[in-house]
Amino acid sequence: MEEDPTGVLVVGNGSAKRTLKAPGHLDERAQPFDEEVRRALVEPLPAGLAGLDPALAEHLWADVGAFTALADLLTPAHRVEVRYDDAPYGVQYWVLRWS
Repeated sequence: MEEDPTGVLVVGNGSAKRTLKAPGHLDERAQPFDEEVRRALVEPLPAGLAGLDPALAEHLWADVGAFTALADLLTPAHRVEVRYDDAPYGVQYWVLRWS
């Protein structure tokens, strides 16, 4: 079987309300929301990505539109490499590679 040479770049971010000094200030729902997104990205769980709450994401200043589109491309069989997972300045970011 030949390896598919194409790739997809997905850009998004988790919440921007994880700390008092975050751009959106602290919202107690931010960390649990980001944990849900991370789990769906890392396991991967296509249904979890597709089921992200867009209204909550918008309120938390999370840009997850590309993550929900990614649900159509990922399967639970994909292997995931987490290259970055942190929330500098109260904004959650991930850098992941699926194969």
